[in-house]
Amino acid sequence: MNLLPNYAAAIIEDSKLLDYALNPDNERGQHKARVFESTLGYNLSNWLTLKQHILNNLANHEAVFVSDTPFG
Repeated sequence: MNLLPNYAAAIIEDSKLLDYALNPDNERGQHKARVFESTLGYNLSNWLTLKQHILNNLANHEAVFVSDTPFG
């Protein structure tokens, strides 16, 4: 399996979840926020759980390069 290099040292900036991906008031993130909540049950009230679930499962999934974006 092609694991994410240095996955154990991975960090997720809180603002990526709080101000963007889970924020229904963010112009760019509002649609993601709707999908996160309706599909997975994550929202601004349980963002820490989402963050921990992502970090705890990095070693369980293969890393796949899709493309470069202005955001990383």
